[in-house]
Amino acid sequence: MTKRRDRGSGGIYQRASDGKWVAAITLPSDPITGTRRRKVVTAASKTEAQRKAGELRKSLEESGDLLTKSPTVAQWMHTWLTTITPDRLKPSTQEEYESKVRLYIVPRIGKKRLEKVTPTMVAGIYQWMTTSTDAYVPGLGLSSTTALQVHAILTKSLTDAKRRGQVTRNVAELVDPPQKAATERDPLTADEAIRFLKVNAADPYVARYALGLMTGCRQGEALGLTCDNVQIDRDDDGEIVGGLVTLAWNLQRVKWRHGCPSKRPCGRKRAAECPQRHMEVEEGPDAKREDGALWRLRPKTKMSYREVPLPKMLATILDRVKGDRSTGLMFTEGGKAIDPRRDWGTWKAWLERAELPPVSVHAMRHTTSTLLYAMGVDEQTRMAILGHSSATTTRGYTHRDLTLERAAMKRMEDALSQALPEIGG
Repeated sequence: MTKRRDRGSGGIYQRASDGKWVAAITLPSDPITGTRRRKVVTAASKTEAQRKAGELRKSLEESGDLLTKSPTVAQWMHTWLTTITPDRLKPSTQEEYESKVRLYIVPRIGKKRLEKVTPTMVAGIYQWMTTSTDAYVPGLGLSSTTALQVHAILTKSLTDAKRRGQVTRNVAELVDPPQKAATERDPLTADEAIRFLKVNAADPYVARYALGLMTGCRQGEALGLTCDNVQIDRDDDGEIVGGLVTLAWNLQRVKWRHGCPSKRPCGRKRAAECPQRHMEVEEGPDAKREDGALWRLRPKTKMSYREVPLPKMLATILDRVKGDRSTGLMFTEGGKAIDPRRDWGTWKAWLERAELPPVSVHAMRHTTSTLLYAMGVDEQTRMAILGHSSATTTRGYTHRDLTLERAAMKRMEDALSQALPEIGG
């Protein structure tokens, strides 16, 4: 006969079949079915069972969830996205991961047990995503680039699952990744970049795009650039001879999250309307709230935190924007941060004004890389300027020899010199 548990002992009882003591901890409901979940451990004595139960409760409080013996893909993805990736990813990347997991991975294999997933199932996700909607077995008709992004997410999540003993192999590594589709439009050529800058030279905001085209900085890096991170160098006569920008921040939009418990949801579709809403970032040394949902965040990798020399003409342009300011953002509108969506809209409108084909804001980085390559700048120096993740230069020093980068930026200045004197004049 199973013994009744003592008052206040929680989910601990002695099993009649073998006399072992069992501790059961209630976990968050299954993200797919909504059914109750428990984590169960056994022990030879009641004291040992209580100790294990205490450890489980502590782990549950710290992580927000615990894995059961055989989680489904949906359960593991939920755990992975809530306890592992937030410390690794930028908020925008975190949202992208969550979206692709919800739209493409969970609908296909979410109910499968993690260890039961096969390479065929994984390949089936990519086929379903890329197959035309009017095919005999219709799919979503998405680009192979999107499927490749899902492959990367699935591979990373299963790598972590393997490290934590949830699976013995990473089946995503056994599947050939989707072939990335060719880009619809090449980045701007040198002549096109010159045309863009000359046509829009009268507007002071063109300095933001000159910075992007010449340094290859990311959109968030440019919009998050602060005055104190722009150094203007002058000679003894006060003439500008160059400068240096330190790309130390990213301006990003951070979305609200529901704070209501899953068992008693607030019922509001938009997280911003949830009475218990919260953001996953907090004000501190690495996070500064600028305006509303716009935040300045530190880069996630040391490689993205970098210094880029300024040639004389670009330094002159940025000096006009900076003026006598020593604090605050370089690029503002009405004293407030510029929303990345507005920056994208301006870029698009100015391309049309210059009668240039539409390319993304991110294409500026590709333009910079292409121009540097065409000028014969070596790979190591290109990676140092762009802050690419595959850079081979050592990043462990506060001060580095920037001779090669300065020479490369001087050549960039020479290539675009036809437009630079007119900008902001």
